[in-house]
This record gives sequence, structure tokens and C-alpha cells, in this order.
Amino acid sequence: MGNPHMPYTPDKIDEDGVGQLDMASQQVKIMDLPLSSLNTRATALYKENKLEDAIAIYTIMFEKAKKNNLTHPEMYICHGNCSAAYLKLEKYEEALWHAERSMLLAQSSLRRNFKGSSSYIKAFHRKGSALMGLGRYREAVGVFEKGLSMDAFNPDLKLGLEKANQAILKDLAEGKSQEHRTITYSHASQKISYHPYAAPLHRIKTDDLLPVKLLTPFQAENDHHIKDTYNYMTVQSDIRMPKRIIKQLQDPYFNRQYRRAIEQAVDYFESSDTDCRVLNLGAGAGVQAIHALRAGARHVTAVERWLYLALACKETMMENEIDEDLYSIVYKRPTDLRIKTDVEICCNLLIANIFDKEILSSGLIPAIQHSLSELMIPERHIIMPASATVYAQAVELRVNHVAGVDMSAANLYRWCPNQVPCGTVNKDCVKTLSDPIEAWYFDFGNPPTKSETKTLDVTFTQDGRLNAIMFWYEIHLYGDVYLNSLESESLQPGIQYLAGELSVAKDTIIPILATHNTVRMQFDIESADYISLTKRDASFPHEHFGMLRDESRIQRYQRAIDRTIKQVLEESGEAHVLDIGTGTGILAISAAQAGATSVVACDLHASLCDIARKTAAASGFSKKISVVHRDAALLQRGKEVRPLGTNVVIADMFDAGLLGNQFEYILSLTRRKVVQPGAKVIPQAATVYCMGIEAVTRPMEGVKLACFDRYRWDSSYEVVDARDFQYRAITDPVKVTEVFFDSEDRKNIREKLLKLQVKTSGLLNAVMFWFDLHLDDVDTISNNPFTEHGHYWGQAVQYLDRAVRLEEGRKVTMLARREGPSKLHFKLRQGVGYQVPKSPWKIEWGGGASVENPHFQRVHYCELLVRDFLMRCKSNRFPSIEKDITMVLAHCGSLFLNPETVQEAGQELVVLEKIHGGTEFSPGASLEAIVGKTKNFY
Repeated sequence: MGNPHMPYTPDKIDEDGVGQLDMASQQVKIMDLPLSSLNTRATALYKENKLEDAIAIYTIMFEKAKKNNLTHPEMYICHGNCSAAYLKLEKYEEALWHAERSMLLAQSSLRRNFKGSSSYIKAFHRKGSALMGLGRYREAVGVFEKGLSMDAFNPDLKLGLEKANQAILKDLAEGKSQEHRTITYSHASQKISYHPYAAPLHRIKTDDLLPVKLLTPFQAENDHHIKDTYNYMTVQSDIRMPKRIIKQLQDPYFNRQYRRAIEQAVDYFESSDTDCRVLNLGAGAGVQAIHALRAGARHVTAVERWLYLALACKETMMENEIDEDLYSIVYKRPTDLRIKTDVEICCNLLIANIFDKEILSSGLIPAIQHSLSELMIPERHIIMPASATVYAQAVELRVNHVAGVDMSAANLYRWCPNQVPCGTVNKDCVKTLSDPIEAWYFDFGNPPTKSETKTLDVTFTQDGRLNAIMFWYEIHLYGDVYLNSLESESLQPGIQYLAGELSVAKDTIIPILATHNTVRMQFDIESADYISLTKRDASFPHEHFGMLRDESRIQRYQRAIDRTIKQVLEESGEAHVLDIGTGTGILAISAAQAGATSVVACDLHASLCDIARKTAAASGFSKKISVVHRDAALLQRGKEVRPLGTNVVIADMFDAGLLGNQFEYILSLTRRKVVQPGAKVIPQAATVYCMGIEAVTRPMEGVKLACFDRYRWDSSYEVVDARDFQYRAITDPVKVTEVFFDSEDRKNIREKLLKLQVKTSGLLNAVMFWFDLHLDDVDTISNNPFTEHGHYWGQAVQYLDRAVRLEEGRKVTMLARREGPSKLHFKLRQGVGYQVPKSPWKIEWGGGASVENPHFQRVHYCELLVRDFLMRCKSNRFPSIEKDITMVLAHCGSLFLNPETVQEAGQELVVLEKIHGGTEFSPGASLEAIVGKTKNFY
């Protein structure tokens, strides 16, 4: 291998040189020439395919520039040409060095405009090709992708990406090209402690999410680096928790098991002639406190960390006519409780309901530790839950081929900051690779105070690709009563993604590291060769995994695309397709398969564009498909789209309410700029339907919970899955409106008066609506709530401002109105029914900040924090918000925050940061369109 800095001396110099003279004197004469003349000679030699001679001249030129400290504004072009010459000679090390040098000099010479330089783009192709020649295919993929992010139409880069992906697949089939990863854990148990009050939090690293020094709420509230993020997450959790807990309140299994355990525990104290005084941590709606009082407890101290749950707890007590002398409600964090001040006297029954999917991450152990040391009668108490056993199982959770298209590239983004994704586990999507194995046993009578690490030897029961660990727990509440999160509708098993995908074979054994630090659990592999490592993107919309699972929807799209493109080819001879919001790119590939002449697939999210490029390359359509990372509303003819525009438009960017992602608005903008008049649009139209429903919080285990209905109301609709959403249909379905996408001449109705026939007596307090999406004249997709199959969109439910009780056989009038480009709103006629109660923070008093509702002001404070944060995004002088969110997530247990709520709110901030941190305003961008509202992300 030659040194790229040393001159390459050919056997002969061409006639334009100095002839066949002495080499030393010849080099001296060439060195006397100016850089521009040397460049001219070398370029001419390169064009004549005299590659060795060209390299010799280029090398002499570089030597002269270095020796005499000379420069030239287009030196990057010389290095690029030299790299190209080395590539043709298959000298890949030298080609790589010159390609990297060309990129570096281009950035320096062209400054802000370097991305628009053709030579700079060519450097990516040359660097990728050199890496391919060296067998470094994964690095080559990254280089080609980066080049395509700047020039989506470059055919050399697209072809290079396709070849690199094929080379990786070939190597993997031969057992090569795996990525090695090793982690280091301290196997010694370490005592959990807290950071000193003066610790500089901005220097604390929480990359592993398992710190042995934890933050205190006092530090998070007062450190100027993190206090805004912490306060924002606190308020967001406060306003999201009431609606989140409704699912738990409607979980029969969960509530039945707790009631049985509480009754047995209270009976035990009564049988021993002892007063039962209850400390209820995480009281929530007060259901468990009511069970204890009805069973005979003397007094209950209900402790709730969240303000609005504490208020709801008080309302539930009053609704169920519980004597105020029998209970007290304390709005505090569990570790802030003090005897006499908050808890009158020591208690002997501790009921703790502070857990979620991951049993430790909401602060269960710190809460129990503080209660045992400060608030409970020593040795004469009962703890509920008494213990917990955590089980783990190796699983494969991935998409492979969807409707005949290889979509495995999407699996590279199976990662989330909290490690445990939000949403509901669809068990049909999980392929189990091993039997369950016991991971941890926690005795809450003697809770752990140290971190622990153990190795679980997992034996695989079938072949597959290991990329996640599914875990759940069984809680021993009291006596013979157990609660299993696998059977609970509200708890659900948790899924933790690993660092990548690992090929496993039946009957093999792999050691899995299980670790906890009392406020979080983690599963990992100490050292392994992965097929591929996951890419970390906190803003990635995991709803796309659910979209890919809905294969019947994609197949209908494919049939409609195939028919439409064939029709356009017959009429025009060419079919140029624009895929708006391409996502993972499956519809763009379907268009290419159908025979489209060219396809422009655009999306605002960089990671989705990366998946689309990889998928197009894997399918062999890199030449036809150009993936553009840009807002569709900003596309321009002659730049991202051919000068004559496109004559077919495809889109699948709808939500449960049809228009929430602003497709109609974005389509109108693209029509003005890049779409030909009379272009075909898929889908052509949509028909919206609705029905009146009764959606209330029903009594559970004898406890009335109607006070929680106030927390259901919102000005916008929520997304539900009708199969597990508790409601009663009060009226028959009725057609609301039609929305046309295939023509601008057909005006859509802005409002309509609906007459709904009442079929069941009940309370009409909400409207469920859905739509039929007409792809073409043949195929239609529907998300109606009457099918067993379901749909990843789910259905939209809007709670009404006024509710009315109706009798069977009557009719009710309702107004449906389009509000803006993305919202459909329903309301009863003025004066009908009664005003429904609303959440405290949604009630405005007006009159300015001095007299405004304090609950409303708390939420308004969050809005101000977000505005201030977005104003700083453009400067690029501050660290990413993701750093603060990661720190808060790592310490959720010690800060008593809900990790799923923090992850949801954190993803919204990261997405906003990406939208507002760009170089141009994106009129079509919206938080809802990127984050999504679907519940099933697996």
C-alpha cells in the first residue's frame, strides 16, 4: 500500500511533459510550474485515462503546495480527481484519503455553500466507493446515505447505496460483517446514595440510565441547568396522570385483587383486636383507601404525589359518602412525609400503588424505605405489596416482509430513551425465543439499598433474531392474593430493546445481564457480535411499526397504486409519482413496482428518510426512487421535482380523525408548486361517519368514580381502540361529510346539521367518529369500530361541551363543523343538556394574570417554557434538550415522576426542537403529524 502523501512517479511522462528525461530534473521543472498549470496538466492526463501520470502530477502539486505554504480555492477539486484516479487503479486506501481531504477542503473553501457543490457531493461517492473496495460496507452505507441527504437524485450515490446494502447482506449470510459491542458493568454491589446538594448537575453523565448516585427533588427544582425541564415534566405529568389512571380504574382484575388483599389484611388486625391505620401511597382515585375503610380500618392517610389525582381522590371520597373524620388526603411526595405533620400517628398497614410496567421506575422502593423508617409501627405492620418476582423472556420483535416488500430496515430504529417503549404490547407481534426465567425477587419488607447485577443463562427454544427482552412481574399482595402484570389490562408486560439484533439458534445459551439500582431495571448482553446495532433517535415516531403491521391496508394501497399508474401510463406514457409523507417508503416502492417512471418520496423526519432509502436500495429501486428530506409544502420544480412536475400523488398521512395531520392543506400547497393540473391522487376522497356514545367512568368493585369524567374532556379528540375502550353506542351511525382530494374544483362542506336516531337510552356525552378512505373507484379502507380486525389508526372520540340524557326512539340534533384545515368539531344545539365539568386547568377566568385561574396559569407556564426553549433552538448555542430529558428519565424513581409520561412529553420536545431548529420554516410540519396519537407502537 502506497503512502498518499508520497509522489507517484510513472515510467513515462506524456509528450506534453518534458519527454523521457532524467526523472529528477523532470520533477524540478514541473515543480517550477504554478498550481493552476499543474492542475490543467493533471486534468488533461486524467481525461486521456493516463491515470498514473495524472496522479504523479497531482502529487507533485500537493507537495509544492505543502512545501511553499500555497493554497488554491479549488484545491478540493484536485483531491477529488486524484481520488477518482486512485479508485480506477483500485488503490482504495489512497482514494479514501484524498476523498476525505476533498470533503474537508470543500467545507473550508465553500463555507456555507459547500452542500450545493457537485464536487463535494462527488466526494461522498468516492469515499463510499473506496470503503466498498476496502470491504468496509457498513461505513460505506453511512457515507452514501449522508450524500443522498444532500442530493437525493444523485444516481451514483443511489447505486452505491444499493450495492453496499447487498454486500452487507451477502456478508451476513456468510457470517461476516457483524458489529461487536462490549459493555462493562461493576459486578460488585454498590450502595445507592444521593448527590450532594451542591453537585453540578450539568456534569453528571447518565448514559447507562443506571446511576448509583441519585438526584433528589430538591436538586432538580433548584439547579438552574435542569430545573426548567424538571418543572415542565412535573406539570405535564400532573395534567396527564388523571386520564392515564382511568384505564387502571376500569381494570377488573387489578381492582379485584387489591380489594381482596386489603380485606384480608384488615381482617387480620381486627382478629388480633388491633386498630388498623392505613398509609396509602399512590392513592390515585382513592379506591384502595375506600376498600380499607369499608373493610373496617380505623383511619386512612391517602398520599398522592400528583395534585389533580389528590383532588380527584377527595372528590371520590365525597361521592362515596365517606366520613371525613376517617381519612386525610396529603398532596406530597412519599419521601417528604413527616410523622405528626402529615401522618398523625404511625400506621400498621402500608398500601403502595406506585408502579407501572417496570415495577421500580416510579419510586416504589424509596417510598417504602422512607415509610418503614419514619411512618410505620416497627415489626407490627403489613406491607402491601409484600414482595414481587420479576420474570424475563427473550423475544424477537421486528418487521420483515410486508406485502411483499422487505421492510427490515425499520428495525434499526427500535430504541427509545427510556428503553421501555410507551404503548400497548400486541402479543401477536411478539415471537418468544425462550422460556420465562426468574430475573429478580424483591422483598419489600426488607427493600434493597444497593445496586445488583446478575447473569441469567437464557436457553433458546427456537431460532430467531434476539432484539428485545419482555418482562413482567407477579406481586404478592397479601395472604393468598397475587397480582400478575401479564394478566392486567392496565399494567401490561414491558419490552426493553437491546443494543441491536443478535442471531440465535435453538438450544444455544446466551448469558443476559440483569441489573437494577433500586429505581430502575435493565437487561443487556455483556459482549456479543450483533447483526446490526440500533440507531438512537429520541424523536423517532414508533407508530410506524404499528402502521407496518396493518398489512391489509398496505395491500389495498398497492392495488390502487397499480391500477392508477397503469391508467396514467396508458394516457400519458409516463407516470411521475410524488409520495407525500413517505414514512418508511413502502408506498413509494409499491409505485416503483407498479411501473412508475420516477418516484419522489419526501418526509420531514430524517430517520424515516434513512429507512426509506435503505428499503428502496434493498428492493433494487434506487434509480427510480429519490428520497427527499424536506417538508412537502416546500418542494420546488427543477430542484426536488422535475421541471414538468408530477402527475400522480400518493399519501398515507392520516390519523383517526382523518384531517389531524393537515394532509388537505399540504396537498393544496404541493398542487400550486409541483403537481400537474389534473394529476391523480391516491386516495381520491373520504367519507366521515359518527355516532353518539356514552363514555363515562363506571363504578368498580362498588366504588363510584363519576368524578373522573371531568378529566376526560378536551377541546380536541383523543384516539381510542374501540375494541378495548369502554363505551355504549347511544345513536345509530350517520354520515357526516365527504372530503375530496382528487380535485380542487369540488368544494368540501364546512359545516352540517346532523339528525341522529337514538337506539339506546343513556347519557350522550361524546361522539365517536371514523372514516372510509376511498383510494380509487375499487378499494376503500375503513377504520370503523365494528370490525374485529381493528386498525392502527383506531377511532376518534370527542367529548362534548354539553351532555344530555336521551330516551330510546328520540332524535337529537348535532352540528358538525370544520374548524381550520385539520379539525372536525361536534357540538349539541345551544341550550340542550347541561354543561359538563372540565379539568381545573382547562377553565379560564380571564382578566389577566393577576386574577387568572392558578391551575390554568400552571399550564400556561409550560407554554412559556416551550416558547423560550424554541427561541433558543435557532442559535445552536445550547445543548440538545435530549440531554436534560435523559437525566430526568434516569432519575424518575428518585424524583417520583412517571417514566411513560416523561418519555411522551420528552419526545414532543425533541420533535419540536428538530422542527424549529431547521434552516427554513416548514408550513406543513406539525407535532401531531410526527409524533402520532396511536396507542399500539409494536
